[in-house]
Amino acid sequence: MEELTTVQRIAVWALPILFAITVHEVAHGWVARRLGDPTAYMMGRLTLNPIRHIDPIGTVLVPLALTLMGGFIFGWAKPVPVTWENLRNPKRDMVLVAAAGPLANLAMALLWALAMKVGVLLGDEARWVALPLIYMGFAGITINLVLMVLNLLPLPPLDGGRVVAGLLPDRRAPRAVRADDPARAADDGLARAPAVAAGRPAAGAAVQFVRLVMPAHLATACDPGGLA
Repeated sequence: MEELTTVQRIAVWALPILFAITVHEVAHGWVARRLGDPTAYMMGRLTLNPIRHIDPIGTVLVPLALTLMGGFIFGWAKPVPVTWENLRNPKRDMVLVAAAGPLANLAMALLWALAMKVGVLLGDEARWVALPLIYMGFAGITINLVLMVLNLLPLPPLDGGRVVAGLLPDRRAPRAVRADDPARAADDGLARAPAVAAGRPAAGAAVQFVRLVMPAHLATACDPGGLA
């Protein structure tokens, strides 16, 4: 496929970025509410409206500037507030709340792969629909896989760090993510992590993911070589 212009690249990546960030955040808050903590709900964060999750610098200015410069995209969203004292079983439940974000990104990567497959099946018969689906599907897969992997790194305050801390005895868990650490208060900052970092390594991982979930002939057709 032909390489995209800057304007086209922004148009292709904008929606997948907003969905990746928004659903990741909502997943944290939704699971927390199910486990007894209504903080995110009371603060209006359990919504798919991306405006409620946007950090003006991390979600808008930084990704836009990096897109204009080319190479890779990087950003972050506002963290979802979680009051650990409200959880029924704080140590166990914080693991579930933290894991919800990356799992949501995995689900979205599968949905974007489905959208990409639809674009390939449409082909030249509906090129005006097929091309956006293919390009945006590839962008959505890349973004969500990178967001999932980065957040699963076992480093506080990333989601992976909180998962590891919840699985370790309290005395061995990092103080910043221990379930009995009162310094965390209401705002756990679960998603103050890299939201998007998409470059050639990420694009390569996305291509492999497409090949994994699609039949071989469709996966080959879906590889937009010039996208990243």
